[in-house]
Amino acid sequence: MLSQKIKHYRLASGPEASQPPDIRSESLEPAKIHTQAGANEISSSTSLLAEGNTSPVDGAKRLWVPFSLRRTTLLSFTALFVVLLSALATIWRIAENNHGLSTVNPSNYYLWTYGPTFVFTIVSALWGQVQYRTLQLFPWRQMSRGSVSAADSVLLDYLSPWNVSALFKSLKRGHFMVSVPIAVSLVIKLMTVLSTGLFVVNDVQLELTKEFQVLKEFNGNNFDLFALDTRTYFKTWGAAQYNFSNPLGVADGHVFESFFSNTSPTETPIYLQNTTYQATVNVFTPSLECWETSVKTFGNKSYGVGLRIDGYAMVINGDRDFSKFPPLGMVLGDSDGNTPSFPAYYNFDPVNITSTDWRLWMYVATSIHENPNGHPVPYPLYPNGTAYADIIGLMCKLSYSTNRGTVTLTAVEHPVKIPGLVNVSASTILYGSYLSVALSTDHMETEEIADGLLNIDEAGPQNISDIRILTDRVTKSIQALAVQLTSEYLMVPSTSTVTGTMGSKETRLTLRNEAFYAIISILGLLALVSLLFCIFFFPSAVCSRDPGSINGIGTILANSPEFMDSLSGMGHAPKEELRKALASQTYITIAKGDTFLIKQNGPEVRKSALTIQLSWWRPFGAAPLARALVFFIPICLLVILEILYWKSRSSDGFANINTRSGYLSYTWIYIPPLVMLGVRSLYECVYFSTRVFQPYHELKRGHASPERSIMDNQHRKLAIVGVWDTLTKRQWSVMAAGIAILIGPSLPIVVSGLYNVSNVASASNITLTQMNRVTIGDERYFYGSASTSNDAKLGDMTIQYNLSYPQWTYQDLSLPKLKINEASLPDKMANALNVSGYFVKAEVPGLRLNMGCEELPPDAYVTGPDPDNDDITSIVVNIPRLVNDCEFESNSIKTGRAILHENSYFSGFAATLSLNTSGLPSSCPTIAVMYGKLGGPTPDTVEAITVITCTPKVEQVDVSIRLSLPSYTFDLSSPPSVVPGSATTLIGEYIDKQELAGPEGERISDAVLDIYPGDNSTNGLRPLFKSIIYGKAAISASALLDVNTLKQELQNVWGIITAQMINSQGREDYDDPLAFSGIKYRPVYSASLINPFSTRISQNMISTRILQAILATMMLCGAISIFLINTREVLPKNPLSIAAAASLLADSRILGSSTTSNHERSKGMIPPGSEWCNDEQLKERGVFHEQTFTLKWWDVKESNDNTNNISDSESQRDSAVLNNDVDGLSGSTTSIQSNAAKTRKRFGIDADDIDDFNSPV
Repeated sequence: MLSQKIKHYRLASGPEASQPPDIRSESLEPAKIHTQAGANEISSSTSLLAEGNTSPVDGAKRLWVPFSLRRTTLLSFTALFVVLLSALATIWRIAENNHGLSTVNPSNYYLWTYGPTFVFTIVSALWGQVQYRTLQLFPWRQMSRGSVSAADSVLLDYLSPWNVSALFKSLKRGHFMVSVPIAVSLVIKLMTVLSTGLFVVNDVQLELTKEFQVLKEFNGNNFDLFALDTRTYFKTWGAAQYNFSNPLGVADGHVFESFFSNTSPTETPIYLQNTTYQATVNVFTPSLECWETSVKTFGNKSYGVGLRIDGYAMVINGDRDFSKFPPLGMVLGDSDGNTPSFPAYYNFDPVNITSTDWRLWMYVATSIHENPNGHPVPYPLYPNGTAYADIIGLMCKLSYSTNRGTVTLTAVEHPVKIPGLVNVSASTILYGSYLSVALSTDHMETEEIADGLLNIDEAGPQNISDIRILTDRVTKSIQALAVQLTSEYLMVPSTSTVTGTMGSKETRLTLRNEAFYAIISILGLLALVSLLFCIFFFPSAVCSRDPGSINGIGTILANSPEFMDSLSGMGHAPKEELRKALASQTYITIAKGDTFLIKQNGPEVRKSALTIQLSWWRPFGAAPLARALVFFIPICLLVILEILYWKSRSSDGFANINTRSGYLSYTWIYIPPLVMLGVRSLYECVYFSTRVFQPYHELKRGHASPERSIMDNQHRKLAIVGVWDTLTKRQWSVMAAGIAILIGPSLPIVVSGLYNVSNVASASNITLTQMNRVTIGDERYFYGSASTSNDAKLGDMTIQYNLSYPQWTYQDLSLPKLKINEASLPDKMANALNVSGYFVKAEVPGLRLNMGCEELPPDAYVTGPDPDNDDITSIVVNIPRLVNDCEFESNSIKTGRAILHENSYFSGFAATLSLNTSGLPSSCPTIAVMYGKLGGPTPDTVEAITVITCTPKVEQVDVSIRLSLPSYTFDLSSPPSVVPGSATTLIGEYIDKQELAGPEGERISDAVLDIYPGDNSTNGLRPLFKSIIYGKAAISASALLDVNTLKQELQNVWGIITAQMINSQGREDYDDPLAFSGIKYRPVYSASLINPFSTRISQNMISTRILQAILATMMLCGAISIFLINTREVLPKNPLSIAAAASLLADSRILGSSTTSNHERSKGMIPPGSEWCNDEQLKERGVFHEQTFTLKWWDVKESNDNTNNISDSESQRDSAVLNNDVDGLSGSTTSIQSNAAKTRKRFGIDADDIDDFNSPV
């Protein structure tokens, strides 16, 4: 019961948060308005045209303006749209100028995927309040501008329809002030979707200006011809025959000053993948010019061939030991016909060598026959010892040019003189090249310089009968030799720098043009629209207070008795009945003095009676279908997400993408956000329904406090504020739905980072066929012939020059030749064999040598001078008896080389080749090695010695390989690796009888290029140890005295050389006779063909889990919200229109218990002036203090006066509801004749437990 002591109250004169002036309630008289009023009747002191809230003049009150519709707020949105537009334009400009914003950093992935969507989601939430207030106040705005029909005022509702429906409805009715905020809201949501694809990752080619360090520069000032060795020839031969890598600075027949930008921790230049380095540097380009010469022979008197051209003459003398005329001859000579004879090249005076104009002379006898047509040559097997030959002669002269050019060498620019090469003539380089070939003949199978030179070309010495072919082959060989010689001997380390460009292919973050242009266009439009809306929407002060709650609408309508009288007895009526009853009325709001009210104009309201069909209102969000979808849709999405994630995880993506179709990307960029936007919209419907029903749910339960019922308005609050408010009020249903809506905007944010497209290596199952087999076990001693072949030198070449390994070998592994079985290729991969970039992964059997070395204890041998070599200083290690009755040849290891210097190192090998091994245990070692150092010049001054014994065996191991197509070379980014635990012995101990499973020491020495410089301390070492010391391992001679180092380095070098022997001489094609292994069929191995260009779409794990957590949480919250609130048989109509909400308060004791005479204000619970008070001010005045409220069927007591005023039609309508069986009217039709009872039933909201109500004032 309200206290009678309350005498005065605080009235609202501004926003709800403002402090209004006090006003005496006694000064307020009920308004008596009998004439129709227009908009011009509004008091000048309360002008609706004022900005924001009108200032009080002469005691007039301010009309209420929500914060979201204030001019400053709307202008802030305009500024926000402009700022976002400017920011995006700036970002786009940066991306255009820098080929993207930045290099993609995986740690920032969620920043650029979630960030834009998050921003627009926040903007959407803030604009939602503008939309809500605009739609809420639009009926009031309509009435503030003049008399309007009920359909455009008290019955108008834009809040409950779906946004799209409301937009079309407002456009159709010309309510553009409603259309604008709805359209803006929808467009912002569209931008939210577009923002998910705003940023995109692209591979961009960048070019940066860099200062490079020059690695080597040209300088021949210290060029020493006497330092030349065979490395020039072997590098050239290896590159041509086995595709060995060239040294840095050598490419395509040119030598350039190499440069670099970065170095490894060991100060070695490194070059990044997918990066190009370009600078203008000095370039050396050799050129060989050849001329055909005249030919003269000397009959059977001489093997010589005379060549002459333009005054130059040369005689190439053949070897008289030949039994026939040599068909090929070559010599290096000067222009006067003088030739140095090998090996006297070093006997020439250096001045003469460098000043001589050297020419290369050669002849080729294309055919030799008895027909006297040709040049007579000696041929002992023919009659008269003479044959006739068709001979072509050739003279070649080398020149070179030095230019400034780019490292790509696509073109050279202006010729320049390089000071360091001024004193090195092309003739000298030709001499050095020829010398390198001559020196290499000691280490190759051929002893002829001409054969060695022509063997550089893998075509061999055949096909040279044509002068053009001969010229081409000689030119290529000499130019290649000149390039290698220049790189090796005419370049020195440099400290200079050069400016160039570094081009790299980087994965950069860029903007998707379509999304960018769409978003900035929308932002520009929104900035303009929001500005115009700010201008034309005003005045936004159209109501005395917030009418959103039941209490709010009630306080305003307390001064509108005529309007309330027209709704008497219609609380249970559906909206159609209201529309019929009020169809003839017009409405206008009047703010006059201290009074604000709705004035109704029109003929007397006549209400239909007879039959009433009572039905209950349930919006879509409260309907069974929506409730089912709340569960069904998240569950389906959770299952789909999980299936796609596991498929993506197991297959490096769940689908291949055709990058040629640019618009295809929209399917995974925009469809998932649209789906999540649909999910969010579904839950917004549920949340909307829950907020609408919550106060009525409390009222339906009965005895609800004002704060939880008539004063409750969740619509006006942001979701986060609403969740906290419902938590304090324990309104669990609204709180649960609010939590779902609070996290719902994160759905499009998270889904923006759900899918990403990348180049993923896709695999197809294929088979590999082995094309050759192992032949190590032939009757002949395999290593005996293999060690003397040219190919056996490849192993030591890779050691000395740090070159790449020949095909089908890697380090100590020898692998079979393999070929893809084309029948196993998938149809879509048919062209893969010819496309660079594809590769094959497989596990295949490989061979390697395991030396199996162990240290021999010092007490097992005796060291001393070699008694069999009195003429030289030699050392021998005598081994009287080895373990398990094993012995070596002569039971000793000898150095075999003279040791003449103090502090020199020595070495030696021994093997069991000459012993009868039939009776020896299988565990016997087959090779012994000694390595030591002398302290003095004699053999009895041994300072240190290490002796090891080895039992080599050839093992077969499973090797994981990755072959690059179409070359079938090993991809060294993933080099061959042995599968642990896969080793099995293929050949152990002996191959056959006395033949060792691995090459013994002398055979290994044959395969080593004995061209290492050495010094006095290492001259006595076997070539194998020089290879270890001076090769790429660069192990010092003293370090090899350590037994573990010695065993490891012997294993490395022995294994590498043996692998080359097996690869070149120990395998044969299956077309040859069967090998000892007895394999008759070509083995086939399973493999995977990898397509690195496969573009696949994958699902991000973190985004998946976050999205699933959000969906699961929303589903749980939706379930809680649905089951904790009753929406059945609560409301007979949508309460969001003014008339619908007012009909539930009509005839209530809150506003006045019955119709008043002359439509005067009834003495209800709401005191005069309350329409200007916000909720807090009403509480301060004690309004509704300690009062509870209920929504139900009420008994309405009619006074005599009022009974007489009730029309017949009203009596008939009211009598339709009897005192009995009221609750059984749901969805049923009841027709009851009027009984003119003095009590009647009404459905609506009223205060509890008040039998006799009097005004508190």
